[in-house]
Amino acid sequence: ELIITDEYIYTPNNNHHVMHRCETIIMKRLAEISTQNGGHILEIGFRMHISADFVVDNPNVKEYTVIEIHPQQYERALEWAKTKTIPINVILGDWYDVLPLLDVKFDGVLFDTDTDKNGIVNFLVKVKDNLNYKILKAVEFESYHL
Repeated sequence: ELIITDEYIYTPNNNHHVMHRCETIIMKRLAEISTQNGGHILEIGFRMHISADFVVDNPNVKEYTVIEIHPQQYERALEWAKTKTIPINVILGDWYDVLPLLDVKFDGVLFDTDTDKNGIVNFLVKVKDNLNYKILKAVEFESYHL
């Protein structure tokens, strides 16, 4: 079980900090970048929903999907989603097992995980079939430079 306060999320033995409120400015910038095309946005991990709030507050975002691995965070995301006016999809699981999603296309992706056991290149391979053409080309270009 996670310890969740207004300032941070961490594990009970305090050996792993999931997120701290001081990351807000970084999360805001990541949300700006991932929503620049508007449309349907995918985020990996719900954390303190700082970036999620910035994403769904963008008037050009029409739908938001989050993949969350932790059951406690998944439940928090479901509750948070009830307060939003755009369609929100909350998926429980590890992105590595969940992706690709059938018949879903995303216009932006926010990937900021602290447990990137599979690597960003593996993520790009898994998500590429879910990307709209505009960002797929950018991903193909960037993946060659990683």
